[in-house]
Amino acid sequence: MKLSEWLKQGGSVAVPLVVGLVAADPRPAQAQATSVTPTVEELQRKLDERDAIIADLLQRVEALERAAVATPSRGHSTPKTG
Repeated sequence: MKLSEWLKQGGSVAVPLVVGLVAADPRPAQAQATSVTPTVEELQRKLDERDAIIADLLQRVEALERAAVATPSRGHSTPKTG
């Protein structure tokens, strides 16, 4: 729709102007162009960090499980028969 038609229908100049300015703003494209893609080495380092965290968590869970088996839980008694 042409601007003249828009104005005849009661439209405002501000809306198409704002839309045009937003669409013409080069900053989002520049921000995207300047974003750095990680290298293979960086990705591998992050994977190694993740794996170390997982290994630590597994050790902690296993230690808690061993402690739970070694310590009888409170409030759970063996049912009496008889």
